[in-house]
Amino acid sequence: MFDTWTPKQRETAIKKGMAGGQLSPYERTKLEEAAKQAGSVGQKAKDALNKSKG
Repeated sequence: MFDTWTPKQRETAIKKGMAGGQLSPYERTKLEEAAKQAGSVGQKAKDALNKSKG
């Protein structure tokens, strides 16, 4: 079975990261993948990773 990363999950992880929260390993991995994208989604993911703990 494949894990599905929904837009809702992505936005939740971005909000958690932007607030300085601790991301789970899964959230961090998926945001790292999203951060490679061009546009606002990629930039939001990068910002969330930079502001998150750990």
